[in-house]
Amino acid sequence: MSNIGVAVVEIADANVHKLLYANKNYYMTRKYQPEEIQETYENNVVELLDSESRIRMNILIEEALRYKKNTLNFDIKVRCKDGCYRCLLCKGKLIYKPERVTMNIVETDITSVSDNLSAGIL
Repeated sequence: MSNIGVAVVEIADANVHKLLYANKNYYMTRKYQPEEIQETYENNVVELLDSESRIRMNILIEEALRYKKNTLNFDIKVRCKDGCYRCLLCKGKLIYKPERVTMNIVETDITSVSDNLSAGIL
């Protein structure tokens, strides 16, 4: 069973998702300490996504905001501190407030499943 990561991000812009909160599994998956993400990426977690995931995420967020969707299901690849990539299955809930939009995210590491699919195993 995978460890479940939990995060809350502020959707400041299509390419700016400010990390407001994350549990320890979120950091463990990425192999970062909390202060390292702050120092390196100024809490903009979009910077950790591979380019394809970044494009898909921007499209999903723009569509969700346009139509005031509340939930999003998506998969992403994130770059870890050591340079490897992890595949994550995410469920997001958008919270709309006058002062900002946030997304609560629950993520499951599916890297081994993705690797098995790529290798034709399963």
